[in-house]
Amino acid sequence: MIDVPMPQTTDEPMESVIVFWYKVIGDTVTQHDVLAEVQTEKATFEVESPASGVLQEVWVQRGEAAPPGAVLARIATDVDGAGPASVVKTGESVPPATGLQTPQTERVALPPRLRRLAQELGVDVTTLRGSGTNRKITEEEIRRAAAVATEGTQSSISVTPVRRTIAKRMTQSLLEAPQLTEHAWADVTELERWRIRFQNIGWNAWVLRAVVLALQDHPMLNAVWEDTRIRLQTGVHLGVAVDAKEGLYVPVVRDAQLLNVDQLQQVVQTLANKVRSAKVCQEELTGGTFTVTNLGGYGVEFFTPILNPPQAAILGVGKMDERMVLVDGQGTVQKRLPLSLTFDHRVVDGGPAARFLQSIIWRLQEPQTLMR
Repeated sequence: MIDVPMPQTTDEPMESVIVFWYKVIGDTVTQHDVLAEVQTEKATFEVESPASGVLQEVWVQRGEAAPPGAVLARIATDVDGAGPASVVKTGESVPPATGLQTPQTERVALPPRLRRLAQELGVDVTTLRGSGTNRKITEEEIRRAAAVATEGTQSSISVTPVRRTIAKRMTQSLLEAPQLTEHAWADVTELERWRIRFQNIGWNAWVLRAVVLALQDHPMLNAVWEDTRIRLQTGVHLGVAVDAKEGLYVPVVRDAQLLNVDQLQQVVQTLANKVRSAKVCQEELTGGTFTVTNLGGYGVEFFTPILNPPQAAILGVGKMDERMVLVDGQGTVQKRLPLSLTFDHRVVDGGPAARFLQSIIWRLQEPQTLMR
């Protein structure tokens, strides 16, 4: 027998959830065949067969979670004299697994997007017949099944792996780090003229560039608290919050200090597209040293972003505001951008954090500094 272990996909020993089994007990498999799809820390991975043979036992069912190294299944090889597959074992000592028990009665081929939708709505796709091309299950059928299941009962939504991850990390952040948020306006009237001049560069890219340059002058805001020491980072690995259908993702721009404003926009757009098409990989979601989250598009002005552990700070960007001001005795329109900086008070105090925020504001008010 050859064990199929849960892969170690992150530096942290976090559990992963079985999203889908591509093989069922009794199937013949060859080495490197994809056996299952697992989700961990908001990214999806494939588990390959370590050997050729017959899928003999399945220990962790779809919807269950298990830690790295836990046995997911076992392959009977020719050496074992693989014969008829055994039933899924119960009542024996098995690797720990938690989560919703979902019987696996048959395989159902579905795109990852529809599998996640069915999981979120609590729909067992094996009960659906499929009316699409080649009897494929459609999104409408999944939503209809969910509506029928909740009709006349109290509505509820299953907690998805992504939502569990967000809940765990945000709770951890608030429990472990003393957090303080400072708010300030940035006058971006002149930057608006620059933005019109460089029409292909959006507001967010200019803000990200200002953050990167400010972090180089204020390295403590780009640090990590490690109980006995504060670890300073050698590069700016910028996390950019992306709102996707499945939840909040924070892909990371590696060595953002090496990119100009145009390159920053291109890399962020590529990562955002990968998130929304469910093609982002785990490496692109980890290792961030500072995060920027923008809610301006939703009409939000100031807010209190929560730290993305173990980072020392996060910047929230709100909706631009316009107001009349007097300049040389003449009324003129000033454009202002609301900024909210949350920081770990174990790493920096209010004064240094305020100076960092003012450094960002100064650069946004002097856009020529963003071009270096």
